[in-house]
Amino acid sequence: MGGSIGVRSTYGEGSCFYFTLDLKEAEAVEETESADDAEFSEVEERVNQLEGIKILVAEDNKMNQMVLDMLLEDTNFALEYADDGKIAVEKFKEGEYNLILMDLQMPNMDGYEATKKIREIDSEIVIIALSANVMSEDIQRAYEAGVNDYLSKPIDLEKIYRMLLKYL
Repeated sequence: MGGSIGVRSTYGEGSCFYFTLDLKEAEAVEETESADDAEFSEVEERVNQLEGIKILVAEDNKMNQMVLDMLLEDTNFALEYADDGKIAVEKFKEGEYNLILMDLQMPNMDGYEATKKIREIDSEIVIIALSANVMSEDIQRAYEAGVNDYLSKPIDLEKIYRMLLKYL
């Protein structure tokens, strides 16, 4: 692309990495509502019409819990959190849920094992795996454990809405 790259470094002080590119200025594009935006508006409206939905979220990371709260705050869903797989299994035994969002990497009992234990109790409950691991072997392992579907992190609002509508 006709550019250059370089580094300046001083021992004990740090390094500065830089690059240059000769780029042309793009023409301004007028923003209009795309078909994708219109389709998402319909998806969002359908999700917001769902009521009485109780979701068990097995997620040990408090920041990820907050993100899910923010993503689903405009819905009528009741979210209940479990900080690890062992707690998720216990909460599932005690409560009634419409769906489970299952992180796969958790302390005490990971999501793979928790999914297997929940499947021993209930083969019908929808379990959606949540993970930053998107290697095909990780996804395959999740399906082998018994999940119905798989969402990669970071969670995208449209993807989670579409996934929830698919199963609810």
